[in-house]
Amino acid sequence: GTRMQTKPIDENIWLFTAAMPWADVVTDFHDDLKSTTAGYASFDVSEADPPQQEADLVKVELLLNSEVVDP
Repeated sequence: GTRMQTKPIDENIWLFTAAMPWADVVTDFHDDLKSTTAGYASFDVSEADPPQQEADLVKVELLLNSEVVDP
């Protein structure tokens, strides 16, 4: 993610804000968040400003013994 910010709400609750590609949110982030926090974390979505940005992206494949593996 980019433009990441953290803000304490109180001594036990923190607000984390970041802009990230929607595909990452849908496929990975939400499941990882719930798994890591045993379901205690919540997740909210809002439209970024600006809503779309160009990016210079490169696909990376991880290999283990010459076979592609999921990260």
